[in-house]
Amino acid sequence: MDTNAWLRDYQQDVQNRLARAEQVKEMVNTAIGTARSTDGAVLVTVGPTGALQDLQLSPKADGLTSTQLAQLILRTAREAHRKVADQVAQSVKPLIGDSEAMSFLESQIPPAEEPAAAQEQPSRPARPAWDDDNDDNGPILR
Repeated sequence: MDTNAWLRDYQQDVQNRLARAEQVKEMVNTAIGTARSTDGAVLVTVGPTGALQDLQLSPKADGLTSTQLAQLILRTAREAHRKVADQVAQSVKPLIGDSEAMSFLESQIPPAEEPAAAQEQPSRPARPAWDDDNDDNGPILR
């Protein structure tokens, strides 16, 4: 192969790599992750950095306490973040292949969470401050 042919091939290879890198950059910049809570009360969309882009609450959210709603929003946002992180990783993979850099990137993807029902503990009614196990705070006659 002559020098001119080698140089043309090399320049074409560089141009192809640059074009692929530009495609990956565009895919990463436009990546979004969307997740809906299992009960449908919350819909969260995040951008490629995990920044919140949209939050929608359905009428089902009206029946939740503020604490329940906050927990549901956070859990749903984490799932949206996991989805966008996986999307970004898959976008980059063709460019960097199976490498240490790819392994590191994949290790940064948050694991999927257990469904909400598996995480919640059965609720118990609050005990009064003066229950039978606590003799120093309650009334003498019960």
